[in-house]
Amino acid sequence: MKKKVDVIILVLSVVVVILSITLLKISSDPQPKLIGSYQSETMPPDIYMLSFFQDGTYEVYENSNLVDEGTYISTDTDEAYLIKSEQENQLIVLSKDDNFYYYSPDQSVYLMKNLDKYPVSLGEPN
Repeated sequence: MKKKVDVIILVLSVVVVILSITLLKISSDPQPKLIGSYQSETMPPDIYMLSFFQDGTYEVYENSNLVDEGTYISTDTDEAYLIKSEQENQLIVLSKDDNFYYYSPDQSVYLMKNLDKYPVSLGEPN
């Protein structure tokens, strides 16, 4: 009987340690920050790229043409950002996978995926 209790305690201890390590890893994974270049995964003619710079500005490109620029700010949560320009005001919610949904001016929805944490500026507005 004593051996049975010892085995049960050992198994439960191992399970608790494994769960603790897993939960610690999950809770310690930081929320990504909205910075760098993000691009839609669509076929032409509508490919969007948004570049977010460290100074709080961003640029929107459609098919490599600069079509808008503005500012962005973090909200009270780690994953939500408000982007503002003369053409748009919208809330972006950044996922743990460093992706977000973007509503284009014609209200189409695009999944934007991070290309790189270094933002790219392609040029002047058209």
